[in-house]
Amino acid sequence: ETRQLHDAINVQHNGTITFPDNKSNRAQFICIPPDASVTHVKKLMLRHWYQHKPSLVISITGGAKNYNMSGKLLRAFRR
Repeated sequence: ETRQLHDAINVQHNGTITFPDNKSNRAQFICIPPDASVTHVKKLMLRHWYQHKPSLVISITGGAKNYNMSGKLLRAFRR
């Protein structure tokens, strides 16, 4: 069923991020087109990635190449 959801959503990239400051802190990511079904994405996340609802979901549109995060937000992510 996971493969079917990936195909239905048209997943472009996915994987796991390991944060350099805390190697044990890992997060899964998925790169999807803007017209992906929210229902399918939610189903993939809740049924196949997590046993519990995630405490945070971040949606980034466009590239992050020129994005500068504020110090306050950066400190919040480091906690």
